[in-house]
Amino acid sequence: MIAPLIEMLHGAGYELLQLPCPETAFTGVSRWWFVYEQYDSVNYRRHCARIARAVSKLVKPYSENGYDIVLLGLGISPSCGVRMRQTNKQWRGRPFDVSDGLRSKPVAACGSRSWRGPSREKALDTGSWTCLPC
Repeated sequence: MIAPLIEMLHGAGYELLQLPCPETAFTGVSRWWFVYEQYDSVNYRRHCARIARAVSKLVKPYSENGYDIVLLGLGISPSCGVRMRQTNKQWRGRPFDVSDGLRSKPVAACGSRSWRGPSREKALDTGSWTCLPC
């Protein structure tokens, strides 16, 4: 699905650095579906802030040397969606019918407030960023 985009970026001279998925790093690959409200916790925000600080250290030298930084993100994700996130305040535990009550709602660019760190501070201090949904 994103292979043509990756080929275009490589053709334009961009290098790619895959960022860690905070959801997978927090809950592992063997997990039930989650919605935003299940991730929205102090511990998850701290987890994301740690990842953001580590990523910032990796990306900052590129920014300081004049490289353009472009973030490509998922269009929809519970906590990392660029355009939409899955949400349902009633979900708890194993979903028996994933279509039952699952809603998506628009979010601001780069979707997750967790990338800004706790207390809304800017965790990714690397200059200007462009965030594009895949």
